[in-house]
Amino acid sequence: MLKNSRSEEILRLVNSKGSISIQELSENIYVSRSTIRRDLEKLEQHGLLRRHHGGAESILALRPPRIIRRGWNQAEKNAAASRAAALVMPNSTIFIDASTTAQYMIPYLAAIEGLTVYTNGADTAIRLSESRIRAFCTGGELLAESMAYVGSAAKDTVRRVYFDAMFFSSAGFDDGVISDWSEGETALRRLVMEQSAKRYFLADHTKRGKRFTYIVCRLNEIDGIFCQ
Repeated sequence: MLKNSRSEEILRLVNSKGSISIQELSENIYVSRSTIRRDLEKLEQHGLLRRHHGGAESILALRPPRIIRRGWNQAEKNAAASRAAALVMPNSTIFIDASTTAQYMIPYLAAIEGLTVYTNGADTAIRLSESRIRAFCTGGELLAESMAYVGSAAKDTVRRVYFDAMFFSSAGFDDGVISDWSEGETALRRLVMEQSAKRYFLADHTKRGKRFTYIVCRLNEIDGIFCQ
C-alpha cells in the first residue's frame, strides 16, 4: 500500500464507488487531473486498482482476497498442477511464481530428488519449506494484495540464476495473449522468461477470454499451457 493520505483517499473512493472518473477524483480530492493520473498509475502498479480510459475501477469484486481465490476451482488447478509437475526433472532448478494456481504444484514437487525452487511468492516460499523442498525467495518489495515480491531486488536475484523451467499463472489470457493487471509482477515474469529454458503457463477456465493492461507474453512464447 502506498503510505500517503491522498493515495488512501483515492483508493477509498474507487472501492466505495466501484468505478470512478479522473475528473470526479480530482474534484473530490482537490488536486489536478495529472496528479490523479500519476497516483492511479502507482496504485495500479501495486495491484490495488485497475485503470481504464478516463478513470479507474475497484479490483475488490474482480479480484477477491487471496485466501478465497486459492479455494476456487480446486479440481481444475490440481489437475493442471499435476500435469505440469510431471515435467520437472530431478536435480533441476525451477521458478514458480506467486500465483495461487502455481502453489498447487508443491505437493507433487516434494518427491523430486535434488530439486531447487525459486519463487517471488512470500507464502509460496513458506509452503515449499513446509514440504521440505529446497527453496529460495527473491525478496524485494512485497505487494500486500498478492503476497508477491517485485522490484529491483527481486530482479537482481532472478538475474543470478538460470532456470531449467518456469511455471506461472496470470489474471487472464485471450486471443493468444497472456496478461495481468500488476505491472510489477508482469515485469518480473518477463525477466524470468528470459532466464528460463522452458516456460509453462497454468490456469483454470475462468482465466479464458480475459484481457488486462499488462502483457506478460504471447502464447507462442511459451512451451506449454495447462488449462482444463
